[in-house]
Amino acid sequence: MAIGAFPPTQITIRTTPGGYALETYKITTYNGYALRLDVYEYDYGTSAPFTVLRQTVIAYDTALTNNIVNMPSSVSVYNGIGTLVAQTKYSYDQGSVTPTTNTPQHTTISGSRGNVTTVQYLTSGST
Repeated sequence: MAIGAFPPTQITIRTTPGGYALETYKITTYNGYALRLDVYEYDYGTSAPFTVLRQTVIAYDTALTNNIVNMPSSVSVYNGIGTLVAQTKYSYDQGSVTPTTNTPQHTTISGSRGNVTTVQYLTSGST
């Protein structure tokens, strides 16, 4: 990746604690809006290939309008063997807007507003 290139598609961070021969990696991929899609976190080791400890996958709500592109529809976390261990799902703009009276600064919005209205999260296994 060239310096100043935007948006990045992938960033790899290598960490080596001072005085140790161990290192770890964290690889993050991005979409065209520079929003994170995947984050892979690897265990410490002395040589590649390193063991994946955790993968985080972020999906974005593509149904939103009004150029709203940065609202996640889900965030899923997997352990090193690929088992889903945490998940949060988001829903936006459910229901209708209540009109106001005598508030000239409030205008009518058409399309998406980007307001989170429901959050669902994994409590146990796949529940």
